[in-house]
Amino acid sequence: MKILKPINRAVLSDQVFEQLKAEIIEKRFRPGEQLPPERELCEILKVNRSSVREALKRLEQARLIEVRQGAGSIVLDFRTTAGFDLLGDFVLLGGKINSIAIRSILEFRLLICSEIARLAALRIQDSELESLKRIVEQIEACPKKDAKRLQSLDFEFLYTLVQASENLAHMLIINSTKDIYFAYQEFFIVMYQQIKEKRGIYRQIYGAISAHNQERAKQLYHELIESHNRLFFEHYPGNTE
Repeated sequence: MKILKPINRAVLSDQVFEQLKAEIIEKRFRPGEQLPPERELCEILKVNRSSVREALKRLEQARLIEVRQGAGSIVLDFRTTAGFDLLGDFVLLGGKINSIAIRSILEFRLLICSEIARLAALRIQDSELESLKRIVEQIEACPKKDAKRLQSLDFEFLYTLVQASENLAHMLIINSTKDIYFAYQEFFIVMYQQIKEKRGIYRQIYGAISAHNQERAKQLYHELIESHNRLFFEHYPGNTE
């Protein structure tokens, strides 16, 4: 059952876009189905036609719909058309944390971050090594109870590695992941609340990268992410389903 409702007057096109996107993601508008015509959407949502048109344009750019001549706006199967940025919309689906989306993010992180570390070991420059060393020192000096600071430093560590990897695809993916990660920072922080005794692995990774030992860097980073994921799933056991 569709649950479209009248729109608040502030930033109309944004709200139209968000409502329609939610309806598509939660499959109340199913692939192949036609969205209501512009005039009908204006009446349902209590907005002007320019707001609806702008929202539809954004849905088309996100590859959630296709506007077809004579057929209107047709809902696409986002699983085959949408990009990585849409993943963030699945984390909180229908007002609840989506365990499949969380599991997908953590599994993906395990794979891509390990490869980023390997490429960083191959290509890192002296200036980036110095930055990495400073971050390791800050991690080691971080107070045990300051999980939020450790969480931020961990991301800085990864971001330095992805820059060193010189892989544009990885850079853009990590940029998209960052938006998701920090939007739900408090949810993911459990991965850093019990890691005091494991901080030495950052220096080990730094040592492997300094020595340009690609496989060792990849292995160690894989171990680091595995430890993060284990802590997360221990705290939120329902997300292992």
